[in-house]
Amino acid sequence: MKRTMEERFWAKVKKTDGCWEWTAHKLFNGYGRFSINKKPDYSHRVSWLIEHGEYPTGKHVLHICDNPGCVRPDHLVLGTMSDNMADRDSKHRQYTKKKLHCRHGKPFSYKGRYRVAKNCKVCETSRRYKRNADPVIAKEKARIYQETYRKKKQQES
Repeated sequence: MKRTMEERFWAKVKKTDGCWEWTAHKLFNGYGRFSINKKPDYSHRVSWLIEHGEYPTGKHVLHICDNPGCVRPDHLVLGTMSDNMADRDSKHRQYTKKKLHCRHGKPFSYKGRYRVAKNCKVCETSRRYKRNADPVIAKEKARIYQETYRKKKQQES
């Protein structure tokens, strides 16, 4: 006997006192995926669909618990993308904070409020040098270095 869509869905949910966690496939960002008629959709949207029916065009299903893997209908509300962004900002979850150092720990070069490059001056100069380096010159330098290294080794022995 073939299971219904609701039975398949709820079989993949771990129900607790708090959030109901999606236990099947999750994306890299923590949101669950569930397919209906071979069309994948987010698991929290499917939970809303099962509980409340279709949601209006232009509306999104938002988590009030800030857990992307949660599919509990009580923790889901309808809202616009602006509502979602306002909620994100009010809870200080935005990832656009001004970075002061590059990944190597060197300070960025800023002009006013805006960052000039995504690398610091030292890293950017090094990157440009590597990108613009002439391969013929680089081979010649490597050949000269190898020759001097061999001569040094011969003198030592």
